[in-house]
This record gives sequence, C-alpha cells and structure tokens, in this order.
Amino acid sequence: MSNNHAFELVNEAVAPYDVPVKIYQSKVTGLRIALVNVGSISNGVVNGFFTLATEADCDDGCPHTLEHLIFLGMERR
Repeated sequence: MSNNHAFELVNEAVAPYDVPVKIYQSKVTGLRIALVNVGSISNGVVNGFFTLATEADCDDGCPHTLEHLIFLGMERR
C-alpha cells in the first residue's frame, strides 16, 4: 500500500497476540482498508474478508453497483 498514493495510512495498532494492523483510507472515495499481517502466510497467498455496509433507500440497484465498482474497478483510472 505504501507505493499507492491514492491511499494514505490513517492508523496503526497492534492487535492481541502482537498482530500488526494498519488502516488505510482512499483519498478519492474515503473507503477504508484494514491490513492485518498475521505472519503465517509466507507463500504469497492472500486471504481476505470483505464487509460492505450499504443502505438502499429504494430498489434501484445502487448497493449492487457499488460492490462491482469496489471489487472490479473501472477502466479509467
């Protein structure tokens, strides 16, 4: 994350069992990402949990569109 200038480090902490946690926030969208280094994965495997809190005022598909933008991105960067 340190090479991506679209995100900035907003908080660092140490969770129980000495697990380092870093919170980054997108300068563009405000999306926050927590990176937790568990240290047990050394072969390049990534494991993640994603939680999206979306509230729909109507049934027009906005939360579903938001999920696609976050996980699939867009062509123009």
